[in-house]
Amino acid sequence: MDVIRWLDRMLIKLVARFADFKKDDPSSFKLSREFGLFPQFLFYLRRSQFLNTFNASPDESEYYRDLILKENVGNSLVMIQPALMMYKLN
Repeated sequence: MDVIRWLDRMLIKLVARFADFKKDDPSSFKLSREFGLFPQFLFYLRRSQFLNTFNASPDESEYYRDLILKENVGNSLVMIQPALMMYKLN
């Protein structure tokens, strides 16, 4: 839980530093194009099985952490935030 709280604090600091917004006006929030997907990625990371160990055995948690460490960056990104490549409606 400490890691998740730390991630939340770092995300808030990052967004406060690089985003444009007016106090008490949520519709004025604008994040630069370079950081646009970063908050979304952290949202999925903090809810993934790599950080959230609730309702999982220690062995299962360690398996997922070991699995992500052995993958390349592209596969790790897909493991954290899955992408929908195709959808068919029959």
